[in-house]
Amino acid sequence: MEPAKSNQAMKVRYYIASILFAVFIVYPLSIGPLLLCLKPYPRIPDWVVTFYKPLAWVAERSPAAHQAYIWYMELWFPEEVRAANGK
Repeated sequence: MEPAKSNQAMKVRYYIASILFAVFIVYPLSIGPLLLCLKPYPRIPDWVVTFYKPLAWVAERSPAAHQAYIWYMELWFPEEVRAANGK
């Protein structure tokens, strides 16, 4: 393979890996800090609900994803999650 093509292929792999990292790691984990920042406000803005709707959709349909979501939210909001789950 020519050096220019090899370099181009490496860039493409880097961009794909970056996008996958953002979608599957950063996006789901960002909900905790964002909601913590919004905690003092009486209402969550509509754009937040819309932005995280895909996560809610997955959590509603997958027991494993639901458990992971509950576990992660409990890290950020232990009292609220326990109260919501009747613990």
